[in-house]
Amino acid sequence: MKAAPISSRIAVLALSLLLPALARAQAAPLTLAEAEDSARTRQPDLARARSNTAAAAARVEQAYAPLLPQLATSAGYALQTNNSTAVPGNNSWAPTNRFTFAVSASETIWDFGSNWYRYKASGASLESQKQTEATQLSLAVLQARASFFQARAGRALVKVAEENLASQLRHLEQIDGFVRAGTRPEIDLAQVRADVANARLQLVNAQNTYAQAKAELNQAMGVERSTEYEVADEQLPALEGEDASEEALVEQAVKTRPEMHALEQQAVAQGLQIRSTQANYWPSVGVSTGLNNVGIDSLVDTAWNWNLGATLTWSFYTGGSTRAQVRELEAGKSGLEAQLSSQRQQVRLEVVKARLGLVAAKASVEATAQAVENTRQRQTLAEARYQAGVGSILELQDAQVAGTNAQGQAIQAAFNVSLARAQLLRALGRD
Repeated sequence: MKAAPISSRIAVLALSLLLPALARAQAAPLTLAEAEDSARTRQPDLARARSNTAAAAARVEQAYAPLLPQLATSAGYALQTNNSTAVPGNNSWAPTNRFTFAVSASETIWDFGSNWYRYKASGASLESQKQTEATQLSLAVLQARASFFQARAGRALVKVAEENLASQLRHLEQIDGFVRAGTRPEIDLAQVRADVANARLQLVNAQNTYAQAKAELNQAMGVERSTEYEVADEQLPALEGEDASEEALVEQAVKTRPEMHALEQQAVAQGLQIRSTQANYWPSVGVSTGLNNVGIDSLVDTAWNWNLGATLTWSFYTGGSTRAQVRELEAGKSGLEAQLSSQRQQVRLEVVKARLGLVAAKASVEATAQAVENTRQRQTLAEARYQAGVGSILELQDAQVAGTNAQGQAIQAAFNVSLARAQLLRALGRD
């Protein structure tokens, strides 16, 4: 059987490689905003942070409850005898039914601020948890952005690989014609066939890397979906003040980073807990009142009674327990202050690294753009020299490889710029 001509095989191969990409391109590509919104609403770690905030809000309500009057009702029944030494001859063991209904109210009117400071401490803890949730939100958005730009770079590398394969296929067709015409040796055709095989392998690897990047993007967005979609060709625009001085950016970050506010509120809560515990050194005063309705052998023939009382409770010696609790809380507050100082240093480090990374990335974009242009010119000259018969297949191959590498470096540089801006946004506490 006669083999199909090389041009026909090339056309079939190119079509088989392009069909999957064309199928994906029919659907609207995933945008950066869509990826961010998905992370904000579906990321499991963020959902867990929100549940922690809801729990902290519930604890505030629990801490407020002791500040309000406490109301209670009760009902009881008892079968009892009524022997009594107060009434001579009343020594019957005949049982009687006793019905009791009661309504009571109580209120702590003064406890030296123990319940009040506990309530205020729970409010500060809630504010701290809200800032912790904001921290988790910023991390989720950063991860979504980083994964999106990684996938975007993967898509661009697939395009480079497709263009490289298409170029190699064109060379194969041209060189096959030269060899048939006897103007080029057979070894040139063998070399370009090897180049086509390598280009095909590079395309497969690029497509696989792109699919893996989209799988990681799905996880960052908190979704379970196929990777058969495209990502939009987007970058983060220049940030306001991204070229400001290091100290100006650090000062801004310290004021806005939610981690700083979370630790500050934790310290406030710890201080209020100390005051609440110190109040246990002193007595508490409460009042209570109630109505009792009691009936013997009948639910109808009952009698109401009212009572009013006051209590003073003072645990003036607890074996040193209160003092030890205060010392523990004070040590915890000192630890929080040290943690706050450490966090301030961490914020500075993140700002400096993101700023330097952005400066370097922007410089590399300019350098790689020049490299791409130079290699493109080199490739054009190499192809012209080869067709004129004065260049070698190795020269053409080297120019092709240099061009592909330069395009890959340019894509990596663009990815680094977007990633550095995303990291700087996170370091500055911006959404």
